[in-house]
Amino acid sequence: MSWILYKVSVTDHGGSWKRMYFERRLWRLVENFVPRLSDPDQLVRMAALGGKFVRRLEISELMPPIVRLAKDPTRADDDAQEGKSNTALTRT
Repeated sequence: MSWILYKVSVTDHGGSWKRMYFERRLWRLVENFVPRLSDPDQLVRMAALGGKFVRRLEISELMPPIVRLAKDPTRADDDAQEGKSNTALTRT
């Protein structure tokens, strides 16, 4: 885990360094969580481990699901003749 230095005060977290650590760690995990790509078990383990210390999370942004490239079988014949790729963007 890489640490980025933020101006964080323990007083903003009820004067508890444990609360500060778990709130910041869980906040970072939630904001960087990407559905269907990130490991939900990591988030669940951290919530279970530090849940009794967390009182508040200030979540400002959640990540959207990843869009994957998928083969489009209906375009395979036309694209092969023209030398084009036969991929299309679809939500999975």
